[in-house]
Amino acid sequence: CRPALDCEMDADAELQPTLLGQIAELTLLTLFVAVPLLLGCRKSVASWLKESSPFYLEGIQRDSPPGLSLAKLPHTAAYDLGATGILVGSQHLVGIFLCLPEVTRKVSKSWSAALIRHAALLGAAVGLVHVALALYSRKDAENGPKNMPLAVMVFIAGLHSLSIVTCIPMNLHYSTEYAYVLNVFGFHLSGFAANFLSPLAWTYDDSYLPSLPFLWLISSFDVVIAALVRGPLLLWSIVMLKRLWYLEGAWLMLLSGTLGTALTLPVTGILLMASLSRFRSLLGRAQIKDD
Repeated sequence: CRPALDCEMDADAELQPTLLGQIAELTLLTLFVAVPLLLGCRKSVASWLKESSPFYLEGIQRDSPPGLSLAKLPHTAAYDLGATGILVGSQHLVGIFLCLPEVTRKVSKSWSAALIRHAALLGAAVGLVHVALALYSRKDAENGPKNMPLAVMVFIAGLHSLSIVTCIPMNLHYSTEYAYVLNVFGFHLSGFAANFLSPLAWTYDDSYLPSLPFLWLISSFDVVIAALVRGPLLLWSIVMLKRLWYLEGAWLMLLSGTLGTALTLPVTGILLMASLSRFRSLLGRAQIKDD
């Protein structure tokens, strides 16, 4: 048994994260995954949205989250927003599957903890490029504020802020903490609903009867995520992480985490209200159809 135990301990040691390794992986994911994904595929996805759904612009007006006024976006900017969201949401789906082994753990394994670190870095890399694209869209003095209103830019920054500022230090020191595991998992699950399901719902006409089952399915899944992940799970994981940082005297982590939380929580509240509003609206539509 001893040689097998020694081999397992050696394997665990090899999987321990290092600062250089985390920075290198974040850089590689940014350059070779996030940039090609968001820059290389955005135009084709935007064209697909434009060609496949004549209802998209009405859908974005119907489901615009409170305070964002997405209906006022120029048409090109509206399609770019949806296309970027779908691409960001697709990597969140990958992140969800990376998180599952550690989320469902009985005992944390080195390989499953490594998958959590990969999922966190993937989300941060795509988040960095997503925020950079928003800033770039706004830099045009004449059309920038129209294409990327300040409220939308802050919203996008809030989606990724906690992940970006905490992923490397958390991966180095706390990647097996279950509160962090659930935080990363919840980030990807909520991000998938916000970035992928919402643009998908915008393509369906809620006044067209055959579209309603798809809208009900999307909205039901979204509202479950909103009620569980954007509520109790997010709050519990943030409180537990802040408690951990405080007890261990990790003041820099506590400060950066608090700054990230200050942007994340309002965005989470906006997404929660948008999900509940769409769900109530579709319930009303169901009653109308029954009548």
